[in-house]
Amino acid sequence: MPSSNPFRRFQPRTPPGPRPIRHRPLSATQPTTPGQQRSQFRGRFELVAFCLALLIFMIAIGRPEWFELRPASGSSLALYHAAQTTPQSNSGH
Repeated sequence: MPSSNPFRRFQPRTPPGPRPIRHRPLSATQPTTPGQQRSQFRGRFELVAFCLALLIFMIAIGRPEWFELRPASGSSLALYHAAQTTPQSNSGH
């Protein structure tokens, strides 16, 4: 005899045995103490800080030109170029 629901064959079947455990929603958990909330916040903050530090590191290793030492001002640039040129020897008096 056909069942009254024509879509029954498309519905998932429950496995035999005990029913699955239904977990309580997060809003139904027991309230946390202020110390637990502080440690949860600290743990999340440390995780976010670590992820940001890792992101900055990964970006920085892809940009070596950021770490080249360059003269900071025009006068230091002039002194740098003056030190790099070889002095010309004055053989004549």
